[in-house]
Amino acid sequence: MEMRILRRISISPPPCSAAASLPLTFFDAAWLFTGPIEHLFFYALPDSTSYFVAHLLPQLASSLSLALLRFPPLLGRIRPAAAADGVDFAFAFSCSNDSVPLTVAESSDGFDALSSPGPRDFANLHALIPQLPQPSDSSIPLTTVQVTVFPRRGVALGIAIHHAVCDDSSFLHFVKSWAAVCKLGGAVRFPFPFPPPPSFDRGAIPDPTGLRAKNLAELTRPPALSIPCDNLRSS
Repeated sequence: MEMRILRRISISPPPCSAAASLPLTFFDAAWLFTGPIEHLFFYALPDSTSYFVAHLLPQLASSLSLALLRFPPLLGRIRPAAAADGVDFAFAFSCSNDSVPLTVAESSDGFDALSSPGPRDFANLHALIPQLPQPSDSSIPLTTVQVTVFPRRGVALGIAIHHAVCDDSSFLHFVKSWAAVCKLGGAVRFPFPFPPPPSFDRGAIPDPTGLRAKNLAELTRPPALSIPCDNLRSS
């Protein structure tokens, strides 16, 4: 698929006090070293790329910024932390220092064929979904967004969120919250009707048997190698 990158934007929420380190639950820990959940949405748009960039992109970006106020962990990264019984991990995020990358691209390929319900070329669809940035300084990025404009045909919105920070239901909860703000023009921070806010109360997920610690220990332990003796070679 031919694609041209128009711009890359870092989206942060409005100034807020959210700056925290949120521990992983045993649900989160099971997905620590897996890939992201990915969704791709298509919308018809009979306008030019210049019109989209000038009139629709600002609203898309500002509504994403406001939606992130309710989902601040999506801003940050999973970072390792020392623990008495080994290595621990937590979601670390800050409204003032962290952001979500938004890529704006343009493609002249067939929008109708890509958005149709019939068989499609997976490689072309995959090009519309952004890849999470590579982990750096031992931390794991959590969220990235890409919008691809097909001039006078439509737009594709691709979102990738690391599986450790959300499941599919939470993913769509975030998308619906973003859509609610965008639909109302972002005039108010928390419009109504609005999807209920997410809960980050770790006390709501009891772990009396220490399953989280067991999961982390298994995930961070080097795998045992089993080599048949007759396959050994020395020099």
